[in-house]
Amino acid sequence: MKKILLLNLYLLPLLVLAKPQYPGFYVGGDIGTTRISFDDISDGSDSAVSFGAYAGYNLNEWFGIEGHVYGTTDFSDSQGQDIYAGVFSITPTFTLNFNDMFSGYLKGGISFIDIRVEQDTPYWGTYIDDLTGVGYVLGAGVDAAVSDYIVIRLAYEFTSGDLEFDDNGFYYDDSYQTNLSQFSLGVHYLF
Repeated sequence: MKKILLLNLYLLPLLVLAKPQYPGFYVGGDIGTTRISFDDISDGSDSAVSFGAYAGYNLNEWFGIEGHVYGTTDFSDSQGQDIYAGVFSITPTFTLNFNDMFSGYLKGGISFIDIRVEQDTPYWGTYIDDLTGVGYVLGAGVDAAVSDYIVIRLAYEFTSGDLEFDDNGFYYDDSYQTNLSQFSLGVHYLF
């Protein structure tokens, strides 16, 4: 019990020094898990690890603009395909400061999606194709300021869009409705 009290006494000054989101630039990175599903295909959804970076500018205490880019490792696909995803989004962000340490945010905007499909074939070797398109993104999260400049973020983003194959020589469908759901843990620096 004494150790817990001492630890709290050591951490208390860090929490007192923390500040809510104020106007200015920030830049950070995140790691998470992303699920992908195609509405036109009934195989369900697969998941992969994702790595990303984000940056933004808070115009005031409650409104800002943010850009987020992330890519995934290989989704575990049952058909012998390797599938990778990359997403870039631009969103207005609305922030509510709960206290000097915690704030929550909502965001929504436009996303650019690229899905890379690789499949080994016995006759043609490795076949590679990309599905690309524009969609929308919705997100929400909680930020915890651990100092005046360091903020930890827990976030969720849902991205959806109609994607088309860049080279549709071997596919019958022209487009696929694609959904990506990402849960991530990030850290950013306030300037």
